Amino acid sequence: MPEQMSRAAERRKDPCDTGGAVSLMEDVDMSVKYFCKRAMMQEPHCLNTSILDCSVTFTVDRDMCIHGIEVPSQVTDVPETPQLDASLAPAAAVAAAAAAGLPPAAAAPSSPPHPSGNNSNGEYNELLYAHLLDADGNRLTYTHFTAKVAWNSMIDITFNRTVYVKQGKVYRIGMVLNKVGWYPMGVCTRRVKCEGCFFTFCVGQPNDTLRDGLIRSIIFSK
Repeated sequence: MPEQMSRAAERRKDPCDTGGAVSLMEDVDMSVKYFCKRAMMQEPHCLNTSILDCSVTFTVDRDMCIHGIEVPSQVTDVPETPQLDASLAPAAAVAAAAAAGLPPAAAAPSSPPHPSGNNSNGEYNELLYAHLLDADGNRLTYTHFTAKVAWNSMIDITFNRTVYVKQGKVYRIGMVLNKVGWYPMGVCTRRVKCEGCFFTFCVGQPNDTLRDGLIRSIIFSK
């Protein structure tokens, strides 16, 4: 072998190797799940006309395992005559007009059909995507959720795999809602104590947090 070539015989690392995370997870009581619920101050509902992005960053003061999140379902107490300005939000106006069965030319202030019209069984089909990222934007876990859910309720979203997170590190939860309808928006608290654990939300870059009021709880074990 030429002298300039390395003779290192170290085995290449498995890209799926989680390091010592697996052994650390063994110290966590996975049989008990807690909900870090964020208190919310109600704001006007948010209309999803097509795709609605939501995200929130957070840190914790101790190592733990994250299982998923809790999010609100669509609401039925929607405005009867919401004001949608076609010049400021043409996509929203067109989508609302289409949902109401009107031609695009009628995309003046309008609204989707009232949920009560399709609420005979008290459920609808929810469709969303959610993931958990580290501070570098690497995806740690994700899930595609589709199921019948009750109106005016909370939905438990479980990630495809549980992730071990470390204290002081910044993580980001992202969610994409794909179902047209109204969601209950609000301003949530940025610091929560739950079962002796402190969660701090909306940390890091301001652009990393968007409509975080739709991510109500983090499901975890310690």
